[in-house]
Formats: sequence, C-alpha cells, structure tokens
Amino acid sequence: KGVFFEKKVEAIIMDILISIFREITDIKTEKRTEDPLRKDVIIYNVVNYINSSNKLITLKDISTKFFYDYNYISRNFKQFMGVGLRDYLYDIRLDKAKHLLDSTDKSVTEISKLLGYSCIHSFSRSFKNKFGLSPQSYKENTLPNDATDAHQGKI
Repeated sequence: KGVFFEKKVEAIIMDILISIFREITDIKTEKRTEDPLRKDVIIYNVVNYINSSNKLITLKDISTKFFYDYNYISRNFKQFMGVGLRDYLYDIRLDKAKHLLDSTDKSVTEISKLLGYSCIHSFSRSFKNKFGLSPQSYKENTLPNDATDAHQGKI
C-alpha cells in the first residue's frame, strides 16, 4: 500500500472536506438571499399554527417549531402582517379569553390561568384595554348563546 496510497487517501479526504465546506457556504449564502416568496410561506405557516392551536403558543414554541430564530420570524412577521408577532399572540390570547367567557362556565380566574397569565390583575387589565370591559363585567353582561339567539329572534 505504500506512501502513494496514503497520499491518495489524504487527497480524497481533503476533496470531501472541501466539498462539505462549499455546501455549507452555499447553504449560508442561500439563507442570506432568501426568496421573499419563501418568507411569505413561513409567515403563512406561523399564522396558521397560531390560529389552529388549542394551547397557549409562546414565542419560543414558534421559534422551535419552524427552526428559525425568533428575531428572524418576528421581523418578517411584522413586515408581512403589519403587526408584531408578540402583539398578534397577545390579541389571539385575548380573543380566546373572550371565547371562553362566552362559551364556558369557567371563572375569570380559571380562564386567566388557562391562558398563561400569572396574575389575574394583569389579565383583567389586558382584557379591559382591548374590549373596554373587565372580564367579569363582560361575562356578566353576555347572555348565553341560546338566550342571545332567542333575544334576536333566531329561535
């Protein structure tokens, strides 16, 4: 096998390493010059994931699920949606709270905890800022679905 065999093996290994390095460099270059259409697809998938989930979604969940840095997703989300990702998640969470207040007999405290609020006061303040009523007032002033339908003449 001799000296030439070892040199040939070294040359083959060096070629393989150079090819791998070039592939890695090409992948990094592709990410830097990413197609805007691909960004649209990523943001569409993020929105779909958030809207179809039955659990509380965090920024970390999104970053982990889509294998992108939070800052990258957030920047592109704002660019395409016109609202920041954090604000979008905040609005979705409050919309879910409103739905739970309408459709369940859970207490405001239970809903607050279910949606990941550590403090009911923070939840109440956020809810009131968005909907103009405290969650308790909203729950008390909202008629059950059957009563609402009867009131509007739908039954």
